[in-house]
Amino acid sequence: MSFSEKIYGINHYIEKLCREEQPDVVLISVPGETMELSQKHKLDFGYLASIVFSAIKPDVSILNLYNLKYTDEFLEEQKSYCKYRFGAVPDLFYATYTGIVESSLQEAWIQYYHGDKIYDDLLTKNKLFNEADVMNGLFFERVMEILEEYGSLDFM
Repeated sequence: MSFSEKIYGINHYIEKLCREEQPDVVLISVPGETMELSQKHKLDFGYLASIVFSAIKPDVSILNLYNLKYTDEFLEEQKSYCKYRFGAVPDLFYATYTGIVESSLQEAWIQYYHGDKIYDDLLTKNKLFNEADVMNGLFFERVMEILEEYGSLDFM
């Protein structure tokens, strides 16, 4: 299938699903990175994300990040990159407990690690969400606040 055919295919599939199932919320997860990780690790250049974001325009966009130290500048760069590359600015950032061993970015194979928490300063400084925020409902509350800004949702 061509790039355009893939976009139309996803768009039609989601429209059909919504017509048939009439869901209140549709969650779509796009696997893979949105950009290359290093000169040696180009991955898919965000190809799948390009297709999905061309097919749909999300009400809430969440960018999943590895467990690394991030600066405000980096997060602003990510917002800008997503805005111009995919037409959607991330509303929220979610940091996993999985990180990349930075030295492995220079090697042939990327090495990952799994921690038991994310960097604490990221939570407060950059308002990153994590698994604990999902478990205690904080993440869901923030998503609902964003959706309520559209003014069409009623909550009981």
